[in-house]
Amino acid sequence: MSEKNAEESTSKSKTKRIILCGLAAVLIVAVICSWWFLYQSPYNDAVAEYETAVEKVQAKNDNLDAAITDINAVVKGGEKPLDEKTMESAKQAIDTAKKTKHEIGDRPTKISEIRSRTQELSKPLDYQSVTDDLKSRQKELENSILQMKQVTNPNEEFVVTRLKTVPTVTGIKAATEDNDPNGKLHKSGGYTSAVFFCSSNVDQSVLFYDDILENGTDCGGSVEVYETAEAAEKRNDYLGAFDGGILSSGSHTVIGTVVVRTSNELNATKQKTLTDDVISALTQLQ
Repeated sequence: MSEKNAEESTSKSKTKRIILCGLAAVLIVAVICSWWFLYQSPYNDAVAEYETAVEKVQAKNDNLDAAITDINAVVKGGEKPLDEKTMESAKQAIDTAKKTKHEIGDRPTKISEIRSRTQELSKPLDYQSVTDDLKSRQKELENSILQMKQVTNPNEEFVVTRLKTVPTVTGIKAATEDNDPNGKLHKSGGYTSAVFFCSSNVDQSVLFYDDILENGTDCGGSVEVYETAEAAEKRNDYLGAFDGGILSSGSHTVIGTVVVRTSNELNATKQKTLTDDVISALTQLQ
Protein backbone atom coordinates (compact mmCIF):
# COMPACT_ATOMS: atom_id res chain seq x y z
CA MET A 1 0.00 0.00 0.00
CA SER A 2 1.30 3.36 -1.00
CA GLU A 3 1.92 6.10 1.52
CA LYS A 4 -0.99 8.07 0.06
CA ASN A 5 -3.42 5.21 0.48
CA ALA A 6 -2.26 4.69 4.06
CA GLU A 7 -2.95 8.30 4.91
CA GLU A 8 -6.42 8.10 3.38
CA SER A 9 -7.18 4.96 5.38
CA THR A 10 -6.01 6.60 8.59
CA SER A 11 -8.12 9.66 7.88
CA LYS A 12 -11.22 7.56 7.28
CA SER A 13 -10.58 5.65 10.50
CA LYS A 14 -10.32 8.88 12.49
CA THR A 15 -13.49 10.21 10.89
CA LYS A 16 -15.30 7.00 11.76
CA ARG A 17 -14.13 7.22 15.37
CA ILE A 18 -15.25 10.84 15.59
CA ILE A 19 -18.66 9.95 14.24
CA LEU A 20 -18.98 7.05 16.65
CA CYS A 21 -17.91 9.23 19.56
CA GLY A 22 -20.40 11.86 18.48
CA LEU A 23 -23.18 9.32 18.27
CA ALA A 24 -22.20 7.96 21.68
CA ALA A 25 -22.22 11.45 23.14
CA VAL A 26 -25.62 12.13 21.64
CA LEU A 27 -26.89 8.83 23.01
CA ILE A 28 -25.51 9.60 26.47
CA VAL A 29 -27.07 13.05 26.42
CA ALA A 30 -30.36 11.54 25.28
CA VAL A 31 -30.23 8.96 28.07
CA ILE A 32 -29.41 11.61 30.65
CA CYS A 33 -32.17 13.89 29.41
CA SER A 34 -34.63 11.03 29.40
CA TRP A 35 -33.56 10.04 32.92
CA TRP A 36 -33.85 13.64 34.10
CA PHE A 37 -37.18 14.51 32.56
CA LEU A 38 -38.82 11.12 32.96
CA TYR A 39 -37.57 10.28 36.48
CA GLN A 40 -35.29 12.65 38.36
CA SER A 41 -37.20 15.88 37.77
CA PRO A 42 -40.60 14.33 38.65
CA TYR A 43 -38.94 12.67 41.64
CA ASN A 44 -37.47 15.97 42.83
CA ASP A 45 -40.83 17.69 42.40
CA ALA A 46 -42.61 14.90 44.28
CA VAL A 47 -40.07 15.05 47.12
CA ALA A 48 -40.34 18.85 47.32
CA GLU A 49 -44.12 18.67 47.59
CA TYR A 50 -43.80 15.87 50.14
CA GLU A 51 -41.36 17.86 52.28
CA THR A 52 -43.68 20.88 52.22
CA ALA A 53 -46.56 18.73 53.41
CA VAL A 54 -44.35 17.16 56.09
CA GLU A 55 -43.28 20.58 57.40
CA LYS A 56 -46.90 21.65 57.86
CA VAL A 57 -47.86 18.44 59.65
CA GLN A 58 -44.70 18.53 61.76
CA ALA A 59 -45.42 22.09 62.88
CA LYS A 60 -48.86 21.04 64.09
CA ASN A 61 -47.42 17.91 65.69
CA ASP A 62 -44.87 20.05 67.52
CA ASN A 63 -47.65 22.20 68.99
CA LEU A 64 -49.53 19.09 70.07
CA ASP A 65 -46.38 17.58 71.58
CA ALA A 66 -45.76 20.79 73.52
CA ALA A 67 -49.25 20.65 75.02
CA ILE A 68 -48.77 16.98 75.91
CA THR A 69 -45.40 17.73 77.51
CA ASP A 70 -46.88 20.54 79.62
CA ILE A 71 -49.72 18.47 81.08
CA ASN A 72 -47.49 15.42 81.46
CA ALA A 73 -45.12 17.45 83.62
CA VAL A 74 -47.99 18.18 86.01
CA VAL A 75 -49.20 14.57 85.99
CA LYS A 76 -45.73 13.25 86.81
CA GLY A 77 -44.89 16.08 89.19
CA GLY A 78 -45.75 13.95 92.21
CA GLU A 79 -48.21 16.42 93.72
CA LYS A 80 -51.57 15.07 94.83
CA PRO A 81 -54.80 16.72 93.69
CA LEU A 82 -57.77 17.20 95.97
CA ASP A 83 -59.99 15.52 93.40
CA GLU A 84 -58.39 12.34 92.03
CA LYS A 85 -60.74 12.49 89.06
CA THR A 86 -58.77 15.46 87.72
CA MET A 87 -55.66 13.28 87.56
CA GLU A 88 -57.51 10.51 85.74
CA SER A 89 -59.02 13.01 83.31
CA ALA A 90 -55.58 14.44 82.59
CA LYS A 91 -54.15 10.99 81.87
CA GLN A 92 -57.07 10.14 79.59
CA ALA A 93 -56.62 13.42 77.73
CA ILE A 94 -52.95 12.59 77.15
CA ASP A 95 -53.79 9.12 75.83
CA THR A 96 -56.43 10.55 73.51
CA ALA A 97 -54.04 13.21 72.21
CA LYS A 98 -51.33 10.65 71.46
CA LYS A 99 -53.80 8.52 69.50
CA THR A 100 -54.98 11.58 67.57
CA LYS A 101 -51.46 12.56 66.51
CA HIS A 102 -50.83 12.13 62.78
CA GLU A 103 -47.62 10.12 62.48
CA ILE A 104 -45.50 11.11 59.48
CA GLY A 105 -43.42 7.97 59.09
CA ASP A 106 -40.58 7.39 56.63
CA ARG A 107 -40.60 8.85 53.14
CA PRO A 108 -41.49 6.31 50.42
CA THR A 109 -39.03 5.65 47.58
CA LYS A 110 -41.29 5.36 44.55
CA ILE A 111 -42.66 8.53 42.96
CA SER A 112 -46.22 7.23 42.94
CA GLU A 113 -45.98 6.32 46.63
CA ILE A 114 -44.45 9.70 47.50
CA ARG A 115 -47.30 11.50 45.74
CA SER A 116 -49.88 9.29 47.42
CA ARG A 117 -48.31 9.95 50.81
CA THR A 118 -48.20 13.69 50.07
CA GLN A 119 -51.93 13.70 49.34
CA GLU A 120 -52.56 11.95 52.63
CA LEU A 121 -50.40 14.41 54.58
CA SER A 122 -52.07 17.35 52.85
CA LYS A 123 -55.51 16.49 54.17
CA PRO A 124 -56.94 19.01 56.69
CA LEU A 125 -55.39 18.50 60.12
CA ASP A 126 -56.71 20.39 63.13
CA TYR A 127 -55.61 19.64 66.70
CA GLN A 128 -57.31 22.69 68.19
CA SER A 129 -60.02 20.80 70.06
CA VAL A 130 -57.43 18.31 71.32
CA THR A 131 -55.00 20.96 72.58
CA ASP A 132 -57.88 22.93 74.12
CA ASP A 133 -58.93 19.81 76.02
CA LEU A 134 -55.36 19.20 77.19
CA LYS A 135 -55.05 22.75 78.48
CA SER A 136 -58.45 22.54 80.18
CA ARG A 137 -57.60 19.26 81.90
CA GLN A 138 -54.20 20.64 82.91
CA LYS A 139 -55.80 23.71 84.47
CA GLU A 140 -58.30 21.58 86.37
CA LEU A 141 -55.50 19.37 87.68
CA GLU A 142 -53.32 22.33 88.67
CA ASN A 143 -56.24 23.94 90.50
CA SER A 144 -57.03 20.71 92.31
CA ILE A 145 -53.39 20.44 93.40
CA LEU A 146 -53.54 23.99 94.74
CA GLN A 147 -56.75 23.14 96.59
CA MET A 148 -55.08 20.13 98.19
CA LYS A 149 -52.23 22.34 99.36
CA GLN A 150 -54.75 24.67 100.99
CA VAL A 151 -56.20 21.85 103.09
CA THR A 152 -52.87 20.20 103.88
CA ASN A 153 -52.00 21.30 107.41
CA PRO A 154 -53.23 24.90 106.86
CA ASN A 155 -52.38 27.44 109.53
CA GLU A 156 -54.93 28.66 112.04
CA GLU A 157 -55.18 32.14 110.54
CA PHE A 158 -56.12 30.71 107.16
CA VAL A 159 -58.89 28.57 108.66
CA VAL A 160 -60.31 31.50 110.63
CA THR A 161 -60.24 33.78 107.58
CA ARG A 162 -62.03 31.23 105.42
CA LEU A 163 -64.67 30.42 108.05
CA LYS A 164 -65.59 34.09 108.14
CA THR A 165 -66.81 33.75 104.54
CA VAL A 166 -69.39 31.07 105.43
CA PRO A 167 -72.79 32.87 105.63
CA THR A 168 -74.22 30.81 108.51
CA VAL A 169 -71.11 31.04 110.70
CA THR A 170 -71.85 33.62 113.39
CA GLY A 171 -68.94 33.17 115.77
CA ILE A 172 -65.39 31.76 115.59
CA LYS A 173 -62.86 30.88 118.25
CA ALA A 174 -59.56 29.02 117.98
CA ALA A 175 -58.56 26.63 120.73
CA THR A 176 -55.40 27.00 122.78
CA GLU A 177 -53.60 24.36 124.80
CA ASP A 178 -55.24 25.75 127.94
CA ASN A 179 -58.85 25.78 126.74
CA ASP A 180 -58.99 23.06 124.07
CA PRO A 181 -62.21 21.13 124.84
CA ASN A 182 -60.74 17.91 123.42
CA GLY A 183 -57.30 18.28 124.98
CA LYS A 184 -55.57 17.22 121.74
CA LEU A 185 -53.91 20.42 120.56
CA HIS A 186 -50.21 19.94 119.70
CA LYS A 187 -50.16 16.47 121.26
CA SER A 188 -48.81 13.37 119.54
CA GLY A 189 -51.39 12.27 117.00
CA GLY A 190 -53.49 15.32 117.84
CA TYR A 191 -54.31 18.33 115.75
CA THR A 192 -52.03 21.28 115.02
CA SER A 193 -54.96 23.66 115.35
CA ALA A 194 -58.68 23.50 116.09
CA VAL A 195 -61.09 26.28 115.24
CA PHE A 196 -64.63 26.09 116.60
CA PHE A 197 -67.57 28.06 115.23
CA CYS A 198 -71.24 28.82 115.86
CA SER A 199 -73.96 28.39 113.27
CA SER A 200 -77.10 30.46 112.88
CA ASN A 201 -78.95 27.21 112.23
CA VAL A 202 -78.30 26.01 115.79
CA ASP A 203 -80.53 27.35 118.55
CA GLN A 204 -77.85 28.65 120.89
CA SER A 205 -80.37 29.05 123.74
CA VAL A 206 -80.63 25.28 124.22
CA LEU A 207 -76.89 24.92 124.82
CA PHE A 208 -75.38 24.79 128.28
CA TYR A 209 -72.76 27.49 127.88
CA ASP A 210 -72.32 30.92 126.35
CA ASP A 211 -68.71 30.36 125.30
CA ILE A 212 -67.97 28.79 121.91
CA LEU A 213 -65.16 26.59 123.18
CA GLU A 214 -67.15 25.38 126.17
CA ASN A 215 -69.97 24.32 123.87
CA GLY A 216 -67.50 22.74 121.43
CA THR A 217 -68.94 21.50 118.15
CA ASP A 218 -72.49 21.61 119.56
CA CYS A 219 -72.87 25.31 118.77
CA GLY A 220 -72.04 24.81 115.09
CA GLY A 221 -68.95 22.79 114.35
CA SER A 222 -65.18 22.85 114.14
CA VAL A 223 -62.22 22.49 111.81
CA GLU A 224 -59.48 20.23 113.15
CA VAL A 225 -56.13 20.40 111.34
CA TYR A 226 -53.63 17.52 111.35
CA GLU A 227 -50.11 17.14 110.02
CA THR A 228 -50.94 14.14 107.86
CA ALA A 229 -53.94 12.66 106.08
CA GLU A 230 -53.37 9.45 108.03
CA ALA A 231 -53.78 11.27 111.34
CA ALA A 232 -56.94 12.96 110.06
CA GLU A 233 -58.38 9.63 108.90
CA LYS A 234 -57.57 8.06 112.26
CA ARG A 235 -59.44 10.85 114.04
CA ASN A 236 -62.35 10.48 111.63
CA ASP A 237 -62.52 6.73 112.31
CA TYR A 238 -62.53 7.40 116.04
CA LEU A 239 -65.43 9.84 115.73
CA GLY A 240 -67.24 7.38 113.49
CA ALA A 241 -67.29 4.80 116.26
CA PHE A 242 -69.85 6.97 118.08
CA ASP A 243 -72.11 7.67 115.09
CA GLY A 244 -75.77 6.93 115.77
CA GLY A 245 -75.28 6.57 119.51
CA ILE A 246 -75.89 8.81 122.48
CA LEU A 247 -72.26 9.93 122.35
CA SER A 248 -72.44 11.01 118.70
CA SER A 249 -70.98 14.49 118.31
CA GLY A 250 -72.31 15.19 114.83
CA SER A 251 -71.04 14.75 111.29
CA HIS A 252 -67.36 14.54 110.40
CA THR A 253 -65.59 14.60 107.04
CA VAL A 254 -61.92 14.43 106.02
CA ILE A 255 -60.63 16.84 103.41
CA GLY A 256 -56.86 16.76 102.90
CA THR A 257 -55.42 16.67 106.43
CA VAL A 258 -58.45 18.45 107.87
CA VAL A 259 -61.49 17.07 109.69
CA VAL A 260 -64.59 19.21 109.22
CA ARG A 261 -67.14 18.60 111.96
CA THR A 262 -70.70 19.87 112.35
CA SER A 263 -73.07 19.97 115.32
CA ASN A 264 -75.26 17.05 116.31
CA GLU A 265 -77.94 19.71 116.95
CA LEU A 266 -78.35 20.06 113.18
CA ASN A 267 -80.41 17.65 111.10
CA ALA A 268 -78.64 15.60 108.41
CA THR A 269 -79.49 17.98 105.58
CA LYS A 270 -78.19 21.04 107.43
CA GLN A 271 -75.08 19.12 108.51
CA LYS A 272 -74.29 18.32 104.88
CA THR A 273 -74.98 21.87 103.73
CA LEU A 274 -72.75 23.33 106.43
CA THR A 275 -70.01 20.79 105.71
CA ASP A 276 -70.12 21.61 102.00
CA ASP A 277 -70.02 25.35 102.74
CA VAL A 278 -67.00 25.00 105.02
CA ILE A 279 -65.14 22.78 102.55
CA SER A 280 -65.95 25.22 99.74
CA ALA A 281 -64.55 28.07 101.83
CA LEU A 282 -61.36 26.16 102.64
CA THR A 283 -60.75 25.09 99.04
CA GLN A 284 -61.77 28.29 97.27
CA LEU A 285 -58.89 29.52 95.11
CA GLN A 286 -58.24 33.24 95.23
